Amino acid sequence: MSDKAQQLLEEAKQALSKGDTSRAADLLKQVVEEDPDSVAAWVELSKVLTDRDEQRMALTTVLQLDPENSYARTQLESVEKPKAGAGDHDEVVPGISRRQARTVGIGLAVYTLVVCGATLIITSAFNNSKAAQVAQLAQQFATQTQAVVSVNETATQAVIVAAEVAAAATTTQLALATPLPTATVKRSFELPTEIPPTLTPTTVSYRVEALPPPLPGSIQAWGGEDIRSKDYLTPLIYNLSQPGTFQKLGGSDLVRNLLMSQDKSVTVYEQWRPDSSRLYMSSLEAVTPGGTVDALVSSSYLVINLHDPSLSADAKRIAFIATDYNTKVDGAYVGDLSNPNASKFYKLSQDAAAYTAITLSADGMKAVAVRQDGGSTDLVVFDLANLPAAGNAAQPPVAGATPSLPTVAPAPIPVRPLTTDGNALIESSPSFSADGTRVVYDAASSSAPNNRDLYIATVGTAPGTPLPIMTLDGNDIMPVFSPDGNQVAFASDRQTGIYNIYIYDTATRATYQLTEDGTPVYPSGWSN
Repeated sequence: MSDKAQQLLEEAKQALSKGDTSRAADLLKQVVEEDPDSVAAWVELSKVLTDRDEQRMALTTVLQLDPENSYARTQLESVEKPKAGAGDHDEVVPGISRRQARTVGIGLAVYTLVVCGATLIITSAFNNSKAAQVAQLAQQFATQTQAVVSVNETATQAVIVAAEVAAAATTTQLALATPLPTATVKRSFELPTEIPPTLTPTTVSYRVEALPPPLPGSIQAWGGEDIRSKDYLTPLIYNLSQPGTFQKLGGSDLVRNLLMSQDKSVTVYEQWRPDSSRLYMSSLEAVTPGGTVDALVSSSYLVINLHDPSLSADAKRIAFIATDYNTKVDGAYVGDLSNPNASKFYKLSQDAAAYTAITLSADGMKAVAVRQDGGSTDLVVFDLANLPAAGNAAQPPVAGATPSLPTVAPAPIPVRPLTTDGNALIESSPSFSADGTRVVYDAASSSAPNNRDLYIATVGTAPGTPLPIMTLDGNDIMPVFSPDGNQVAFASDRQTGIYNIYIYDTATRATYQLTEDGTPVYPSGWSN
């Protein structure tokens, strides 16, 4: 579950605890939009929805994601049961009872029989050329009609009232009252076989800012159509010496958080793979210069859901977030990759707090992570200088699986706060500058969680005051420093609602737009 979805889910639970079901429903709908595979969110949403059709949809979704969910199955059976006890006084449409509707129907039936009978009599009279009889029958018809109108005056008035009420009713109410005949729509024109030369297709522009000037290096990104609805997209490389050009990384796999070492000898990315227990997991993989794909870190029986990798400049160390299989709490991990045949991994976080994102300094000596503890979200710094290059032996592998990760580091890792604003700002996506003195990140205030801005914090011995660098309307997320620290690349949905990559110059404060796609594109790294 993404940081945003997790935050919204917690707010929804707080609203439910206060009895504010309306706000809880709004928040839970945002959660399932952000993370459509969250069983917990769909279950909670089904509890607060009042519309039976919406309840049915939510519970059906739960069973699609978790067919063994007994709560959803029981509740769905309850929702599917028809309402009992419909009587004469029940309203088939607002203001019209079942008894009134039946009376109107009988009156209309009698009226129809009289009209049809009269019509047959008149037709017969004409066929026999008996004009006199026709006149006499017509007089009889008029008399009968007047009698029917008089007898059914109340029914006719009810029909008028029903028509007026039905005209104001919603489509749903009409559908509940009585099925309507299906109309056959006939097209009164023929489509042209070819577009006239004078017509040109309408183009949609996603360009907000100008292209950046040529810059050194390349940006690693992931973007395009989310064909799996898992937020894993096509891996992309943008060559900044020719702004506006890009190439796709070889292969058909969809990824997140594509990274490269500074010499581009190793490419690391997060890849989605479902396991047999329906837990959506991911593995971290590397592509060597020869094109070989190796599983650097794989989901094991001790940790699952590996994500948010960060790589040192020389690709000898990697940091990432993973979920402890037993506690189901996300923790911060770091590994030494200097010997691929004996890679060692350690858990940095030693408390009960949840960690949602991490970044590793270029020299691999420091890590900054987002720490969530109750109602507080802040950045913390891990000092890795004393972490040994080689650690304890990996756990014994299970059959057919890779060695699992150690759950604790060999010695306590020094940790200190970088931000101390509590929940005034909700930080996310930190990224180190190349010299290790600054961290850029996105954050949103607790009062406006859907409006994320960019900040830079100095990594010193004590917490300082973060510097806001981007506070415009729209969401600015996932920032990364350039190798020289003079620019920041980030994704923004400003003005268009579609995330594209922008570049901010820290010296001139100018903002440029690198991509103008109609599908989201996110930056994840910037190498020479």
